[in-house]
Amino acid sequence: MARPPLLIGTHGRIRIYKLGPKRYRARTQFRDHDGVIRHVGRVGSSSAGAEQTSLAALRDRGRATRSGEISADSTIRELGVLWLSEIERAVSLCRRSPNTLALYRLRFDMCATGSDASGCGS
Repeated sequence: MARPPLLIGTHGRIRIYKLGPKRYRARTQFRDHDGVIRHVGRVGSSSAGAEQTSLAALRDRGRATRSGEISADSTIRELGVLWLSEIERAVSLCRRSPNTLALYRLRFDMCATGSDASGCGS
């Protein structure tokens, strides 16, 4: 029976290699959020140090994004533009009214430019 694949956002076993005196490399495979398995490795002065820096790198690994995806670095404006494109798609599929799109776009543009007298949070 074959080994199950890595789940997205997870890593395999961390392997430690001795490179020289007081120099170690920790290396593992990581399945990124785009589904591609990539090698991640870090070097340290001890095997435990190399493993800890590898674990920190895996923890802090940013989500690989393509155009139109949401990431931790996405701004509210980018999210709004993405959301409006979904409304446009729904209008093109006749699942939403064109008036809904027009009203949402008007409100979004007013909030984005700060020209809404009533405040965008209300």
